[in-house]
Amino acid sequence: MGFNLIGGFTRQQIIVGRMIGSSLKSALQSRASGTGAFGYAVSGMSFDYTHPGATNIKVGGQPLNLGVYYTVASQAYVMQTLMNTAPGTVITAEMTGATREAIFDYVQTQGTVYPPAVGRVRRM
Repeated sequence: MGFNLIGGFTRQQIIVGRMIGSSLKSALQSRASGTGAFGYAVSGMSFDYTHPGATNIKVGGQPLNLGVYYTVASQAYVMQTLMNTAPGTVITAEMTGATREAIFDYVQTQGTVYPPAVGRVRRM
């Protein structure tokens, strides 16, 4: 597998945390308030964004519930950014492998990997 195909920071550790819906919305709003592309890849959720906000946020196809805790996972540097914009996020696990090992393991167990669904993050 060519690791250069998945971009930089592939030696970053994967971090898993819990974040309340209101903090998740705040983190998305904060990221959407910049200019240019949104910059985060997401799985299991979708939303629309304009500058300066994120709307129509759904997790698992259901509207985001501001009072419910959600599990989030990302590379360490992304989780640090999330934690800075969403205080109260709790780290629940630190994976022993890095991004490239996690991707390799996923591809190996799946056999065939299909491209992600389009339209998860839509700029309006």
